[in-house]
Amino acid sequence: MKVYIPKLNSILDLGLVFLCLNILFIRSRILILPSLVETSILVLGLFCLLFSILLKRYRLSTLVIYGIILLIAIISWALTRESIVLVAILMILAIRDEPIDQVIKFIYRINVLLLSLHTIIYLITVISTGSFSVLEQHGRNRLMLGFGHPNTFSIYLFSIILMWVYLNYEYLKYKHIVIIFAVSTFSFILTDTRTSYLLVIFLCFLLFLLKKKPSLSILISKINKIIIPILSVIMVVLGYMWIGGHWVAFVMDRIILSRIRLGAYALHTWGYTFFGQNIQDDRYNFTWSPEFGLNWHTFDNVYTFMLFNLGIVWIIIISIVFYYLANLKITKINVCLIMWALYGVTEVHGLNPAMFFPMLLVCFLFQKNKIEVNR
Repeated sequence: MKVYIPKLNSILDLGLVFLCLNILFIRSRILILPSLVETSILVLGLFCLLFSILLKRYRLSTLVIYGIILLIAIISWALTRESIVLVAILMILAIRDEPIDQVIKFIYRINVLLLSLHTIIYLITVISTGSFSVLEQHGRNRLMLGFGHPNTFSIYLFSIILMWVYLNYEYLKYKHIVIIFAVSTFSFILTDTRTSYLLVIFLCFLLFLLKKKPSLSILISKINKIIIPILSVIMVVLGYMWIGGHWVAFVMDRIILSRIRLGAYALHTWGYTFFGQNIQDDRYNFTWSPEFGLNWHTFDNVYTFMLFNLGIVWIIIISIVFYYLANLKITKINVCLIMWALYGVTEVHGLNPAMFFPMLLVCFLFQKNKIEVNR
C-alpha cells in the first residue's frame, strides 16, 4: 500500500478533504482542536460540496429534486440533531455525476495519508512521553493508537482495506488476501478489536471463495437484496428477547459485546421513530440504569441507531438502495454491500461515506449507462 498526497483539482476535492479531516480531528486524542474549529471544518466541507453542485449548472428541475432531498435530510437533522445523514446525502448529490471510482480512489488516498500521518505523530508522542495510551477493559490491554478508543483505528483500517479491495478487485490475487489477513492480525494484536478482526476474516474467506467460484456472486447479490430488513428485524427481536430475559439474547449480547443490551435499552426507553427523534440530552446526561446494568449509552449498531434515533424511514431507503445496487450484479459492489451490512451490526460509522465509503455506491444507480466495472 503506497501513500500518496492527493492533488486538489476542484472545489469538490477540497470539500472531501475537509470532511475527512473533520472525522480525524473529532476522533483523535493527540490532534485536539477546539470544538468551534472542528465544526468550522465540517461546515467548510459541506459548503464546498454544495458549491460544487451549484457550479455544475443542472437544469432547474434537477435542482428542485436536489432541494427536496436536502430538505428531507435537514428535517431529519432538525428532529434528531444528528448530522450524519445530511453529510452522506450531500456527498452523494455532489459526486453523483463524477467518475465514482476516481472519487473513491481520492477518498482512499486521503484516508491512507491521514492515518499514516496520525500514526507517525502517535509514535513520536510515545517516544517523547513514554505513554502508550492503553485502554484497560475486562482484563484486556488495548492500544488506542492516538484515538479515543481502540475501535477507531480498526474502523479506519477496515475501511481502507475495503476501498483497496474495491479499487483493485480485478487484479486481486491470493497473496493480496494473505497480506490483508496479516496486516489485520497485527492490528488486532495491538488494539484487540475483535469485531473488526472477525469481519476481516470473513472478508478474506469471501474473497477466497469468489476467486475459486466467481458464480458465488449471484448468491451474494440475492442476500444483499434482503439483508438490511432481515438484520433490522433480527436486532428488534433480540431486543425484545433481552428485555424478556431470554438466554439466546444474552448469549448474542456477549458475542457482539453488549450491542443487544444497548439496543434493548433504546427500545425500552425511547421506542421506535419513523422520521427520527432527538435523544441526545438523555444519552449525554445518562444516569445509572440498574435494570440494564448501564451507566452510559451508545448504539454501536446502525440498525438500532436508525430504528430508535434516526428514523425507520432511513432503513427503508437504504433497503431499497441495496436492492437496486445488488440487482446490478457487480461482484465488487456486492462484496462491499454485504460487508457494510455486517459491519453495521457493530458500528454506526457506515452512514458516513467520508469514513466508510460503500454508501457512495448508490451513485451507480444514477449512472447505469456509464458503469465500467466488471460484473
